[in-house]
Amino acid sequence: MSKATRGRALRVGLAVLALGVVAVVSFAFLRADGPQGAGDAAAPLPEARTGYMLDRADPAVGGLDSVIEFDLESGETSVVYSAERIDTFAATERSLVIVSGTPDAHSLTSVDVASGTAREIALPAAGAVDSLASEGERAAFRFTSAGDPQEREFSNALLWLEAGADTVKLVERDGAPFEAVAWSWLPGGAEMLAIDTEEELLRFAPDAPNDVEGLGEWEGIEAVSADGGSAIVRDHHDTVVLSLDDGTAMPFGPTPVDGAAPFGGDVVFLLDGPERVQKLALPLDESGRVSSAIVVDDGESPRVLYRASEREGIDGFEVAPDGRHVAIEVVPDVAGMVSDAYFPHARAVSIVTRIVSVAEGEVVAEFTGFGTQWGASAG
Repeated sequence: MSKATRGRALRVGLAVLALGVVAVVSFAFLRADGPQGAGDAAAPLPEARTGYMLDRADPAVGGLDSVIEFDLESGETSVVYSAERIDTFAATERSLVIVSGTPDAHSLTSVDVASGTAREIALPAAGAVDSLASEGERAAFRFTSAGDPQEREFSNALLWLEAGADTVKLVERDGAPFEAVAWSWLPGGAEMLAIDTEEELLRFAPDAPNDVEGLGEWEGIEAVSADGGSAIVRDHHDTVVLSLDDGTAMPFGPTPVDGAAPFGGDVVFLLDGPERVQKLALPLDESGRVSSAIVVDDGESPRVLYRASEREGIDGFEVAPDGRHVAIEVVPDVAGMVSDAYFPHARAVSIVTRIVSVAEGEVVAEFTGFGTQWGASAG
């Protein structure tokens, strides 16, 4: 065990003693105020009523893939952009950044939402884009050149761009491309978190990557709270809630549901936290069978928002920025599903997204597609 690992274990242990009472009080306080989770003095968040998702064509039928805009109140959708083989996309405040093509020859396109105008964004070489994400007016991703792994110019290099730009910017440290094992934006898009090849978690501005703050050794970044004060991170020993202000860490794990210990999956904070939304595998009986569910967990009394039926499967989910709804990706019939064969990010042709109210736990809308990117409008 390295000195950093031993030191982190000690910090985690001390955090349990020092923060336990505070955490319990915080959970109770935040739950008392509903999904806002910020007390009576908090200003109302803009209500998220619209968003975007990807609707891929059935390869057996043919046609173009489309990024659609949905309206939660009317239930209507409209096509914003269509192209062949769209892999993924991200939404900034004014535009969409879209990845299409094959893994060894991705292309990047910027689409102005208001005008529908599309233009290609130049990549530094032929290669693959992954972990695309946006925050505010910025988007970023990792890029790996095509070709022999031993001779590649870029391998998981972190790149970013401003909305509307037709070129990307390379994050460099000490004159070399920054190779990110994992990364995430901090709220506002002025800073990001990234883990380097030495498993060091770093905080920096993408346009000043040599001015960094080290936050210890970690292997993955699961989520960042809406206020930028905490992150859920992991290594091969622990998953913890890490304070980005003072570096203290508190052990994290899914709370037992109906007395049964669930298996934890993808997790995000509900707004500022410490409440979180998590995909869990819940035991059905003593035979070992499980069902997928999306749960709101406050550390004491977890609440199931959506549980998959016997035939269904849950892929992913996305919490609205106002904390009022969760978009849940559902495969209606897992046994009979057909893949769209978009390696390495294939999805079921039959996948739908169900919008669930956090307060009531009810499905309020359903749309064909996945990969929800929420928008916000004045509430």
